[in-house]
Amino acid sequence: MWSLLLGLLLAACAADYGLPPTACDDYCHASQRGNCRDDAPADCVRECEEAGRADVAASCAAQWQSRNDCLLRADASSFRCRDNHTQIPNICLDERRAIGECSAPGSGACFDECQRQVESCDADWIECEAQCSQPSPACQAASNVYSSCLAGYPVECRDFFMAETRAPEDIPCFYEALTLLDCR
Repeated sequence: MWSLLLGLLLAACAADYGLPPTACDDYCHASQRGNCRDDAPADCVRECEEAGRADVAASCAAQWQSRNDCLLRADASSFRCRDNHTQIPNICLDERRAIGECSAPGSGACFDECQRQVESCDADWIECEAQCSQPSPACQAASNVYSSCLAGYPVECRDFFMAETRAPEDIPCFYEALTLLDCR
C-alpha cells in the first residue's frame, strides 16, 4: 500500500507543469537567449507581468506574436549579455516598433529617433526603447510631437552634461522639448 502511494506521489511530481504558458512566458522564452549567467525565466516573467506587458500582449496580440516569432528565428549569437542579463540588440526592429505603435499610438516616431541615435551616436537601444514606451498617457501626445519634430533635423550626438549654451532658436525642437518636460 505504501509503495503504491509513494509511486503515485512521485508520478505526480514528475508530471509536466499543468498550466499553459502565458504571453510573458512566451516572450521570455523568445528573448532570453544570450546564455547569460543571471538570466532567470521566473524573474523575466514576473518583471514582464509587473510592467503590464501582458496587457499589451492582449491588446496587441498579432504584433506581440510577430515580435516573438522574429526573436525565435534570430540566431542565438545575435543576443548579448549585459550585466549578466540578455539584451536584445538591433534585431526585429520592425516588429518591436509595431508593438510600441500598437500599445502607444504615435510612439513610432520616438522609436525612429532611437534608431537614428543608435546608428549615429552609439546610443543604448534598451534604454531609448524603454523611454519610448513609458510616457504617461497625459504625456504621450507631447512625446509624439517632440519625436516627430526631431525627425526633421540632423541627429545631434551630445553629452548633455557638457553641452554648450545655445540660444533657444538654435536648439532643434526647443519648444516641443519644453512642452514635454512640463508634462512630466
